[in-house]
Amino acid sequence: MFNFSEKMAVTGYWPIKGRRQLDYILDSCGYYMIDIVPDGNCFFRTIARGTYDNESLYDHIRKRLIAYISKNHKKYTPFVPDLDKFLEESAEDSIWNNDLADIFPIAFTHMTGIPLIIYEWKQIAHGEYDFVTNKEMSTQSLVDKNVEYVRMCLFDSTHYNLIVLDDE
Repeated sequence: MFNFSEKMAVTGYWPIKGRRQLDYILDSCGYYMIDIVPDGNCFFRTIARGTYDNESLYDHIRKRLIAYISKNHKKYTPFVPDLDKFLEESAEDSIWNNDLADIFPIAFTHMTGIPLIIYEWKQIAHGEYDFVTNKEMSTQSLVDKNVEYVRMCLFDSTHYNLIVLDDE
């Protein structure tokens, strides 16, 4: 079996661009993307779709995650000094807080034992994109290697979609 991350890390020059390029890369690795509604809940919707196969459970994920972070406040406060304020804001539907973007994946994995692998489709030059793996955005090192991962794609730091194996 090939290493998905290694194959995705270097895309080189492509005759096709944009989303078609990304779809081609995913397909060549045996994956495809599930588009998630871009409504401010996409992180939670992606996790709900990836773990429960039900995107509408996003609010359940959000509430559990915020409750977990609040309960384990001391663990996360060093990363976000104004944590209580941000959690209160993030509890509202369709609200995404970039200040919590780094701790939400970590807290989710601590809470559930399910690792998230976040790939980023990122603009590297005007009109040129590349698919990169940011090891800091992956929580797989926090759990046993034999656990199912939820793979996500982050578009220009603004939107998440789900990446799944073609046979799922």
